[in-house]
Amino acid sequence: RLRQASTKAQEQLTRLRRPCVQSQSAFPLLRWEGRQLQQHFETFLQKLSHRSGTVASMAPLKGPWRSLEKMCLSSEPSLDASRLCDIVRGSISCSNFDELTGLLELLTYLDEKLGDQRKAAGFGKEFAIRLVRMKDRFVKPTAGGWADCLINFTFCNHELSSHVVELQLQHTSLLLTRKEAKGHEAYSMFRTAFELLEAIGKPPTASFDEAEVEEVNVVDASELLELRAKMAQHEQAIGTLRAGLEESQAQAAELKRTVLEMQRQMQTLLGAKGGSA
Repeated sequence: RLRQASTKAQEQLTRLRRPCVQSQSAFPLLRWEGRQLQQHFETFLQKLSHRSGTVASMAPLKGPWRSLEKMCLSSEPSLDASRLCDIVRGSISCSNFDELTGLLELLTYLDEKLGDQRKAAGFGKEFAIRLVRMKDRFVKPTAGGWADCLINFTFCNHELSSHVVELQLQHTSLLLTRKEAKGHEAYSMFRTAFELLEAIGKPPTASFDEAEVEEVNVVDASELLELRAKMAQHEQAIGTLRAGLEESQAQAAELKRTVLEMQRQMQTLLGAKGGSA
């Protein structure tokens, strides 16, 4: 049932052609938006959890260094943060696949175009959503072997209606296995290595071809030198992007101070006019 529900939803989203991209390209402003939206998203997760009898969990806002890492380990490194669609993120863990399927269907019912208001009763217009992307990684796990259902959406009627958030639907048994095997620590260690390989056009695979054993054992010095040169370029790009990010954060802080000072001056003027009246 889960595969059928996710396939149907993905086909519908393909027809709608909704872009999964943020309206903000500056990371400091994007993270500021995330902070404003965080409480609304958490309330939404709690309502989903209560409705389905599952367990919701909020993650902290994505930090600047991991965000910088994702931005620079792309095919075209830049400070464009518009592709970071998981600044605000959370998860819901389900004890079985029926609960996963029910949650996926409920999210579809809450969509402004695909939805069914009768089946989404009790949520209110403030929790109407616009689904923009869905990845069923139970069908196709990641290169690291992790499986979940990854969903990105926006809140249609929120003042930040263009900010894309991320929700992971997870299976409790897989979470327990990963925790006991310390899989999350291993994932964090190897994630950057996977992304580096993807950035240089040699993404990892989840399969192993015995016919390639001889090729693996033969080291081509020219390939190693080329790889080392590309890694040096990426390290240089990281340094440049980090400096740019720090400058952007300083500019955002200065802008915030300016706004606060303007508000203070406005209050002073209003107070003076009130006293003269």
